[in-house]
Amino acid sequence: MTRRGWITSALMFLVGLAVGAGGLWSYRRFHDKRAAEVFSRRLHCNELANQYAGRESNDTRSVSVERVGYSPVSNSCVAYFETWEQISPRDSIREWRVMDLLSGQRLYTDNCREERDCGGGNDVTFERKSEAAFHQAVSGEEVDVAKVK
Repeated sequence: MTRRGWITSALMFLVGLAVGAGGLWSYRRFHDKRAAEVFSRRLHCNELANQYAGRESNDTRSVSVERVGYSPVSNSCVAYFETWEQISPRDSIREWRVMDLLSGQRLYTDNCREERDCGGGNDVTFERKSEAAFHQAVSGEEVDVAKVK
């Protein structure tokens, strides 16, 4: 190979290296920006869920945040809450709720009276159904919540 051939090969190698490095840098920058956006959205969703739980809780009702997520499908925040409400000195209601936090829409809700019908695995069934409804709301995948046991 001639001297000119070596120079051409070396220049082509360096150009390829520069193009590859530029492409990798652009990809990383895009990926990092996207990751920061997703993190920011999730943080905002967590703040909204905690605010909702605080507003809805009082002396007789305790609302706890179980899960929070950002749904790219609906471009919204989704949360799964559990609520305990004391309705009398001996009676309380337990509720499971999945909500779109931006619209206020209830996507799933179910409840039982703690002293009467939460036992026998019913509370576990409600938890599983709530988890399935939450997953469906965040991912957009169809889940027949009624068939979850």
